[in-house]
Amino acid sequence: MSNKILLIGLLTIVTFLIANLSVTIWFIFENNYKIGFVRSSELVYSYSGTKEVQNKFNIQSAVWKGKLDTLQKDYEETLHQFQLDYNKLTDNEKKERRNLLAFQEQNISGYNQNVQQKAKEDEKRLMEGVLNQINSFVQQYGQQYGYKIIFGTTSEGSVLYGEETIDLTETILNELNEKYK
Repeated sequence: MSNKILLIGLLTIVTFLIANLSVTIWFIFENNYKIGFVRSSELVYSYSGTKEVQNKFNIQSAVWKGKLDTLQKDYEETLHQFQLDYNKLTDNEKKERRNLLAFQEQNISGYNQNVQQKAKEDEKRLMEGVLNQINSFVQQYGQQYGYKIIFGTTSEGSVLYGEETIDLTETILNELNEKYK
């Protein structure tokens, strides 16, 4: 019963959104407004600013990976030496080595968690900056060339089709990259 209600509610919302979009598009065409769209993913990932941010992030990631590799190598060497020396060690020395190994494992785990968190934060911050640059540029472009609206295609399907004549992706991308230089 609850699935039926949920489905009816979902269909009502989708119908409302389609009707709303249809009225908006009709209004735009009825008033001969200049409209266009961009292929959002292509614009973002082909933008020189995005590529530069990705390169910086990749360099930082390589540094983090190098540090993690060093910690893991130190742990493996300590473990290997412990295994070689095991029969020669006193019980107290064995305990000390086990404690050292546990400490090194904790360091590796803690470092890995910190790096993952930092990577997420850095990537989000860097991409927000890129997206703000792109959005600002598209807004300026639209105002400069008299567009009333510029849609962005997404994987969620905000624009399912548009004629090539109103596809502004390449034009905006070229000007955006030129401005970036």
